[in-house]
Amino acid sequence: MEANTTTNKTLRPCIEESKDWDNTENLYIEGDNLEVLKLLQNSYFNKVKMIYIDPPYNTGNDFIYIDDFAQNIDEYEEAKGSFDEEGNRLFKNTDTNGRFHSDWCSMIYPRLVLARNLLADDGVIFISIDDNEQENLKKICDEVFGENNFVAQLIWEKKKKRILFGALAVILFIGIASAGTMYYYLFTPQFHPQKTVYIYIDRDDTTDSIYNKIKAQGKPKSFNGFKWMSQWRDYSGNIHTGRYAIRPGENVYHVFNRFYRGYQAPMNLTIGSVRTLDRLARNVGKQLMIDSAEIAGVINDSLLQQRLGYSKATIACLFIPETYQVYWNMSVEDFLERMQKEHQKFWNRERLNKAKAIGMTQEEVCTLASIVEEETNNNQEKPMIAGLYINRIHADMPLQADPTIKFALQDFSLRRIANAHLTIDSPYNTYRNLGLPPGPIRIPTPIGIDAVLNYTRHNYIYMCAKEDFSGTHNFAANYAEHMKNARKYWKALNERKIFN
Repeated sequence: MEANTTTNKTLRPCIEESKDWDNTENLYIEGDNLEVLKLLQNSYFNKVKMIYIDPPYNTGNDFIYIDDFAQNIDEYEEAKGSFDEEGNRLFKNTDTNGRFHSDWCSMIYPRLVLARNLLADDGVIFISIDDNEQENLKKICDEVFGENNFVAQLIWEKKKKRILFGALAVILFIGIASAGTMYYYLFTPQFHPQKTVYIYIDRDDTTDSIYNKIKAQGKPKSFNGFKWMSQWRDYSGNIHTGRYAIRPGENVYHVFNRFYRGYQAPMNLTIGSVRTLDRLARNVGKQLMIDSAEIAGVINDSLLQQRLGYSKATIACLFIPETYQVYWNMSVEDFLERMQKEHQKFWNRERLNKAKAIGMTQEEVCTLASIVEEETNNNQEKPMIAGLYINRIHADMPLQADPTIKFALQDFSLRRIANAHLTIDSPYNTYRNLGLPPGPIRIPTPIGIDAVLNYTRHNYIYMCAKEDFSGTHNFAANYAEHMKNARKYWKALNERKIFN
């Protein structure tokens, strides 16, 4: 490509044609713009704030660019012929040429590549063109500058001739004279929050409500530029819900472009180890745009549960407590799809093989893990408790897990289980029913699940909370030893006047 080739040209000063040569800061260069652009790379790479290009419009007689129509016959013949005064071949791109568009694209492409190299990160390029090559120019600019950097097109009609101005990379341009003002309001730092703030755009937000949110939290020095951009880009017809960041020192162009194109800031969604699906729905609803009632309705839908391979009792097994990066405006469908992916990722081949080795399904592992986690907060003790309950299952003993009674009663404040509590008629009453309850009594954590999959092998079948209220347990292999432990705990409860 021509843009990658070197040049043997050089710049020659014309002091006699210059004004105030020793002091001027202006530079005017005559010559082939391709060669000039190459020469400028060394000194101005990534430094130019604005470029304006007025290339040939490819109307059928271009590439011979005539500025002065007061020509003599020699000049006319020179242009009409195909050679300039230096003997260089000129090219007249007539519309009968089979490569009419291709030749023009080949001409403009390397020049735009070089122009891109010169532009600063916050620079702007304006290109004047008419309908003949507008479409091709847009595609080339999308490739060179990035599709996301295109802002808008401004159509100017003069004497029935439509000239299309593509304002690329940064901002609409009303007129050259207003460039300084536009640059100030759009490219200089305008937002000054003390730290990064996040604006939440909901389904019922309008441009006015969004303006109020941005002004209240973004602390803009001036909001004029944002309103200009909103009007010119018809933001009212292109509002995207979501969570958007505004950082200290940002300019209007970057902030507006973020809102206009829907470039959200991801957020952390935390799935907690909660006891009920309703609480899960409330927890998620507080973090995302979707309503908790909508989440609860979908999770409790029997048809959905069946489609996912769960029941009302086991649907909690779908969720793996963890913190996930998501977008605030994700739908319920997207939420469940993400949970499915995370569930499959967690239940890898290693965990599936361990579950198979101990003769349990995923749902059974989750159910037992939920009981283990209700019994203790001590992670080191969880494999011990898991081993105890597995010993009871293998011995055809009832689990007799007090947390399942609390779940059956839906009273999680109970500190002491009385005989009256054990009479409740519920499939979750593990004092009356053998084996595991129909589903988890809370959403188990990865630690709890792994505690079951990697349970400690021992001969304990009894446990009782320690009398020091440390949250750990005394274990026993027989009933007599267990009763000793139980009496110590009951005594501690009575001393603290804990009766229920």
